[in-house]
Amino acid sequence: MTRGLVSWLVARDVRRRTDRIRAALPALDTRSPYCTTVRVEDVARGHVSVEPQRQKVLIVGGGVSRYWAPLDDPTYEVWCCNDLASICVDSLGRFRADRWFELHVRDAAVEWRRRADFWEWLSTMPVPLYQFSRRDSAQSLEYPLETVIRAGRDYFGCTFAYQIGLAIAEGFDTIALYGVDLGTAREATVERATVEWWAGYAEGQGLTIEWPPCTREMIRCGHHPYRYGHPDHCEDERALVYDWIRDRYQPTLSPFLLGNRPPQTLRDWWRWRQSA
Repeated sequence: MTRGLVSWLVARDVRRRTDRIRAALPALDTRSPYCTTVRVEDVARGHVSVEPQRQKVLIVGGGVSRYWAPLDDPTYEVWCCNDLASICVDSLGRFRADRWFELHVRDAAVEWRRRADFWEWLSTMPVPLYQFSRRDSAQSLEYPLETVIRAGRDYFGCTFAYQIGLAIAEGFDTIALYGVDLGTAREATVERATVEWWAGYAEGQGLTIEWPPCTREMIRCGHHPYRYGHPDHCEDERALVYDWIRDRYQPTLSPFLLGNRPPQTLRDWWRWRQSA
């Protein structure tokens, strides 16, 4: 029974990954008119110039709340990352991003998660591409890590944390976070804390943080349904979700943890799922 369940779970996750990577990459020569112009000025220091300058930045992730992202609003500069290319398009399907982030080391684990033509697509990126000591595009530049740390602290659990830190360092007055739900095991136990810290720090610096619409039943970054102690039973019930994630998450996950052997147990599947 367990083996049958594990096989079904693995097949389901492979289908989901396949559906994601089959999504068409947007043509980079058809940029949305809502985009601004961002030019790389200093590759080593990560400096850019923006014309026209915008005071609001929209950071887009792959979570469900991305469907509310105001990609047709020309008052936002839009930042996206990794292989989320099919998400960053306006209502007419035109590429809608002003800066891109691919901060990962290009190892076997990252290669497995990216579609085969992703790197070729990335090499033609027409907007600044932030990276760490890599140049996958003529528009690549170094992420200004030390500058961002001086603006806040050295506390980064995911790309979104780096993006918020850069937005603070560059003086934006509004940061919108759409698709930054962070509800999977690693996201909820590792990444979410750093994103919420940077968001709270930004608000403490006088910036406005925009979160997407959310109901009480949703567990998302920047949103905790109910209040502790008021009413206590409702908050306790929802908090069980976090306990479930914590008890099952293993912090040393790797796609090579299982070698070449397919997952055989629920524990194996959980490790494989989180490293996929």
